[in-house]
Amino acid sequence: MDIEKIIQSLASKKPVFDLERDFQKSLKQIIKQELPNSQVDTEYNIQTELGSVRVDIRVLDQEKEYFIELKYKPTNLEVRIGDNDLELKHHGAQDLSCYDFLYDVSKLEHIIESRLDSTGYAIFITNDERYWLGTENKDADYYPFRLTDHREITGHMMWQNNIERKGNDRQLPINLSKSYTIRWNKYSDLTSLDPIPTNHAKLKILLITV
Repeated sequence: MDIEKIIQSLASKKPVFDLERDFQKSLKQIIKQELPNSQVDTEYNIQTELGSVRVDIRVLDQEKEYFIELKYKPTNLEVRIGDNDLELKHHGAQDLSCYDFLYDVSKLEHIIESRLDSTGYAIFITNDERYWLGTENKDADYYPFRLTDHREITGHMMWQNNIERKGNDRQLPINLSKSYTIRWNKYSDLTSLDPIPTNHAKLKILLITV
């Protein structure tokens, strides 16, 4: 499966989404178009050493499995796509979103270890530049989880402070057995639309292959 080709096709047809499940649905449709003989499941449950876990999309193509986790975290944007007006609100909770994405990467590592001939993809799309610029505050709670462009991530990561405020499902550290480079790339540019969005009109994508 050529994930980069699939993403390019997705961006040409859906340069922006209203919700994460719209992202999931649209990506599933593109995969089926590109791989008509494949089996594509959403919200797929799988057993790992962590127990039963769920992935956003699972693709079975010629006896090879692909597991895909998605994150879509927009900030304020008003845009017209064709005849449809779309108004996106600021998502916030950047610290939790960074943790959740890296947890997805860790989860995919466990899945790939337990499944022969399989590949994992963690995909994050946003128009919020705070994700790719990252925080310069080394005392920030989520500094170990920041998704700053070109950052190398690996090994043990844990909240620096205020763990009790992160929710019961985010209390554990994240451990990555492999090393990855954070690389944000262009997903879509909405400044060519009429009317031109006033701000946050450029979406970027982060793709981690496991």
